This record gives sequence, structure tokens and C-alpha cells, in this order.
Amino acid sequence: FASLTFLPKWIEDQEIGMTKPEMASIRLRSQQILAITEAVGRFIGLCIVDKFHKVKILFPVYISLAIGWTVFVYGYSLDQMFDLPVCTVFYISMGIVGVATGCYGGTFFALAMDLLPKQKHAVGLSMSNLLSGLMNFVVIYIFGKLYVETNKDLPILLSSVIYLISAVLLIPVYLYREAGTLQEQAIIKKRVALKQEESRKANIVVDLNNNNLEADQYDNDAIIVESSSGKKSDSNSVSVTNSSDSVILKVNWS
Repeated sequence: FASLTFLPKWIEDQEIGMTKPEMASIRLRSQQILAITEAVGRFIGLCIVDKFHKVKILFPVYISLAIGWTVFVYGYSLDQMFDLPVCTVFYISMGIVGVATGCYGGTFFALAMDLLPKQKHAVGLSMSNLLSGLMNFVVIYIFGKLYVETNKDLPILLSSVIYLISAVLLIPVYLYREAGTLQEQAIIKKRVALKQEESRKANIVVDLNNNNLEADQYDNDAIIVESSSGKKSDSNSVSVTNSSDSVILKVNWS
């Protein structure tokens, strides 16, 4: 999305024999096309996000973004090459970028939620937003330096390269798409085991009036604890711990 930062400035800096008001009009129309098509893309993404695997949506989205931004940079040259009205290819590329950008947003975060176990959704979403903000700052700073000190086209073309790399990285994501589900099952299994373990234990504290009572006055093997449901413990599963003013009976239900 760093490319969007340089969009207005890049358009107005183009030297194609037009006046500043004409270039400002082209910039405004381009941003309007981008905004409208992005809204359309968000609606399309909403309709298809549950009908296909998210990777199968993001892969063509990344490719479309890479192609759209590349065509955007060379739009004026392509107009002249194919003898088209000024800005025709330019506006078409804005439409492609807008639809792809709209599909990207919600689908990306939906994929992140699919890859993470449900128990880690809050942490995962927070980390995703944090890293996204940090990376946007770093990339915009670096691209800004390149824009001013090298070639104005370079930041946008690098964005296209990054989108292509992202498309390639989706391959291992798709191959290990069940990792989040498996981790979620492992977490649930562990929690169930802990609950079962806790359900077998009961701590009973008996307050004593006689502080001088010693632990050896109790015969562990003779203690039987009965639950409210009528379930009785095995005498071998009961232990007694004596302190100055209480006796703790620990029961492991079999």
C-alpha cells in the first residue's frame, strides 16, 4: 500500500505536455476511480471469501496488483503505443488496482484468522496490525528516499515486485493451511485433560478447635470421603496434611 502514498505526487510530476490544472484533474479522476473500484472490490471479497480458500483469492489479487501498478507506471507510453486517448490505459490500471486492493483487505485478515487457532485470534490480530503499521512506516520512508533521490517510478515498480514475492509465499501457506486447526485441536485436548485431572481431585479443609491435635492421630487408611452424589473414594487415594489449626484432606477420585 506504500504505492498509494506516492500516487497523487507521481501523477502531478509527470511531464506529458499538459498544464497543472489538467494534471490535477487527471489526479482527481484517478483517485475517484480507485476509490469506487476499491469499494466494488470489498463487496466482491465479501461475497467470495467463504466460497473459496483464501489463498486461492489472494494469489490472483497479488498478481493483479503487480500487473496493475506496472501498467500504471507505463500507462502514458502504452496510450501512445496503441494510439489510445490520453490516460485510457492509466485509468484502466487504476480500476484493476482498486478492485484488487478491495479484495485484499478483508481476505488477508480472514486468512490470518484461519491459520491461527481460535484461542490465539486476539493476539494474532493485534500482532498483525502492529507489524503492518511498522512495515508501512519503514517501507514508506525507504520508498520516499528512493522517490526523491533516484527514480520516481522505482517505489511503484518495487511494490509490484513485493506483490509478486507475496504471491510466491502463498504457496507454503496453502500447503500448511491445516496447521492452525491442528494446533487448535492440541490446545483443546490439553485443556480437556487438565479439566479431567482437576475433576479427580478435591481439597477438603477441616478447621480444628484443638490446636494441639497431631497428624498421627489420623489413620490415612481409615479415611473415606463421600461426595454429594454418593460417590466414595478409595481409602488409598486419601492423604492427610496437618498444620497448627487445620487438617487438609486431599482426595483423588478414581
